[in-house]
This record gives sequence, C-alpha cells and structure tokens, in this order.
Amino acid sequence: MKVLALDISTTTTGFAVIASKLKLIEYGQFNIKDRTLSDTMYALGIEKKVIKLATKYSLSDSIIEDVYCGKNVKSLKTWCRVHGAVGVAWYKKYKKEPVFIMAMVARKKIDIKGNAKKIEIQLEVSKRYDLIKSNCYNKYTKKFKTLIKNKATEYARIEKEIKKKSEQKIAKKKANGRCKYQIDKLSKQFEEETGISEHIADAIVLGIAYFK
Repeated sequence: MKVLALDISTTTTGFAVIASKLKLIEYGQFNIKDRTLSDTMYALGIEKKVIKLATKYSLSDSIIEDVYCGKNVKSLKTWCRVHGAVGVAWYKKYKKEPVFIMAMVARKKIDIKGNAKKIEIQLEVSKRYDLIKSNCYNKYTKKFKTLIKNKATEYARIEKEIKKKSEQKIAKKKANGRCKYQIDKLSKQFEEETGISEHIADAIVLGIAYFK
C-alpha cells in the first residue's frame, strides 16, 4: 500500500510517496513560478502532477494537509480553492475521498510537538530517513538551539532591566519577532543546502501520520 501526502501552499506544494511500512519512496515539491496564475490554473497544474504520481506508483490514497485558518484571508481563499480542486480531481479519477489531516494533529501522531518550528520538522524527518549527513544535522541543530538560548537570555535581561510589565511585554514581543525571523531564515538556509524544504518535511510527516 502506497499513499501520496501533500502540503499545499499558495506557491509551493510539497509531496511525499510513502509505503505502509513507512518506506519513503519519493519526495519533492511542485513550484509554481508564474505568480500571475489564477487559483484555478494553479490548482490545475497541481492536479496534473498529482495524477501523474498516482499513476506512476499505483497509489491507494491521498493525504492533504488540512487548511489552517490564519489571519491572511487572501492566502486562506487560495488554499481553500486549491485544496478543494485537488480533492475533487482525486475523487473523479479514483472514486475515493482524499484524507485531510491538520498539521498539528499529524505532528503529534508521530511524536513531534504540534507547535514545532519549521526547522525542527525539517531536521526530524531528515534524521528519520537519513536524508542528510550527521555533521549537517548537528550543525543546524546547534544553530537552532543557540537561537532559542539567545531568546531566553534576552527575556531574562528584559525582566531584569525593565520593571513595568506592560513595557516588558512590548520588549519581549520584539525579541520574539527577531528570533522568529532568524529561525525562518535558518529553515531557508537548511533548504538551500539540503533540498529539504518545510513543505517537503510537512508532506513526509502527513504520510507517516496516516499509517499511525
């Protein structure tokens, strides 16, 4: 039994083909370079690639990361349209409903924190499937831990030097924003060096979670 897991975003869709014994058969991502495409044309492009993979591997099911209702309404609209279109295309071809799983639910099923950072998930799946060398894994793990430690140190400094709680809150929010930016940058650096993007990592997590 083999399944296709998809992490659909507004510009890039990560995919992973995983077998019942959790064997990772293929992974990658569909990049839509033309940002002027309508949601319909974007969905059509993904549909064709999905059906091609399904035919190549005789897949039994598709697992799609469920829509996250964030604050960006424009992105949410695109996600909903594309998710729906891909789901309908799968049903028309195979007469089976796709399986939708929330990212946080999938992570918890395979013992990853629901609120794990992108780089944490990239590192975890890379380690599980030996997708990168140990020195690369250790390098990025160290960098991530350093960023988290620096954030804790900055929080401690803020609490020591700033007495008003309201001002502490503002300072901590800024420090958290800087840390988040650095962590996201680290995730991109990891992708550039290894080819394992956040979207590929999330797709792999979905595939594993399906069998749990």
